[in-house]
Amino acid sequence: MRTVESFAQVDFSGLTIPVIVVYFHPDDDPEMCVARVFDMDKPTDTLMRAESIWTLEEDIRRSTRLIRLERMAGDEPHIVSVWM
Repeated sequence: MRTVESFAQVDFSGLTIPVIVVYFHPDDDPEMCVARVFDMDKPTDTLMRAESIWTLEEDIRRSTRLIRLERMAGDEPHIVSVWM
């Protein structure tokens, strides 16, 4: 895994449809909030970790042009938002 301090460090140009999924204390990292980069529905090796959802989402807002979508009813319980 490649952990970044900001999504400003990520080159999204090679991704077909960049997506960032924000998780609240996921099972594989229960101590932190995590934002993972996907290419459409395929996970990449890039993620950002923080102590709060606010920190992750504020960085996504500042560093990308992605739009925030609320989680959907069928999403994994740890998912807070999806950015496309």
